[in-house]
Amino acid sequence: MVCFHGNKATRHKALSTCGPHLCSLLNYGLVLFLEESQKKLQLRSLNRGFQLLLSVYLVVGPPICNAALYGLHISPLRRACWDLLRRRR
Repeated sequence: MVCFHGNKATRHKALSTCGPHLCSLLNYGLVLFLEESQKKLQLRSLNRGFQLLLSVYLVVGPPICNAALYGLHISPLRRACWDLLRRRR
């Protein structure tokens, strides 16, 4: 509600506060959905390596994504990431 009815500064603050939380939740939910659907549907046709990757990502992926998302709120780290991306172009 704040994102739709507040002024520009309020919307920016609400999005910068809630955005990482929503991304983390969506990431974790997607991984759980893929893992559970694999179990429920007994997908034997999936590549064994892909099944292993999903299982490992369930444990390793969300913490790495959380660290990256919340780490980007730190200004020096954000500037360093942007500089690194600009050099690769």
